[in-house]
Amino acid sequence: MVTQELITFIRTQKTQGISDEKITNALMTHNWNAMDISSAFNQIQPTSSPQDTATNEYLKASVTRRFLGLILDIIIISILNSVIIFVASRFTSSTYSTYISIISYIISVSYLVFFTITFGATIGKLLTQIRVVSIGYEKPTLSQIIIRESIGKLLSTIPLGLGFLWAIRSPNKQTWHDALAKTYVIRLSKGKPVPQSQAAYFNDVHLVWIIIILLCSPMIIGIISGITSSQTP
Repeated sequence: MVTQELITFIRTQKTQGISDEKITNALMTHNWNAMDISSAFNQIQPTSSPQDTATNEYLKASVTRRFLGLILDIIIISILNSVIIFVASRFTSSTYSTYISIISYIISVSYLVFFTITFGATIGKLLTQIRVVSIGYEKPTLSQIIIRESIGKLLSTIPLGLGFLWAIRSPNKQTWHDALAKTYVIRLSKGKPVPQSQAAYFNDVHLVWIIIILLCSPMIIGIISGITSSQTP
């Protein structure tokens, strides 16, 4: 539960120039709930310190933009999983369908974790010009991303997607998996630089090659699979 004591502590720490991430970590070590901490931050007006002035330049990504990125990622993940299931079904019997489902889930989470830790965003987010950052507007740690993309998104999905819709009412547009992993999703705008911690993440050339490889992979695997099956007596 958010208390006045919690709000006062956070406000005092921010006045002293301590980053949001360090404040959150300190509170977590004293067994404060991540949801309560996030709500308390939302109730505090931003200070005018240089650090806050810099971070406030970045707008939180809109729910519409995030939803579009999610749809693009679902399409990409569906293609990857379809290829995996197709190839696996040619070499395994139907009794291994459970293992195929598990492998598909692992591939999906691996895609989300790999692209987020490497480029600061999945392909869907890259195409919609949004990035995942910590609440201190820095590069999230690997543990943050794993929690966000696995347990966090599972919790957001189970109650009919309520965890995703939570961003509509959240002042910082945080979903449940954002609050759990202590992350924000920000929108990159023309005329504003990429956050310093994310500057080396990505450029357009990388995006082109990634999309080409993903689109060509199903065709290449299908050709190889067809050649293999035709040579089987």
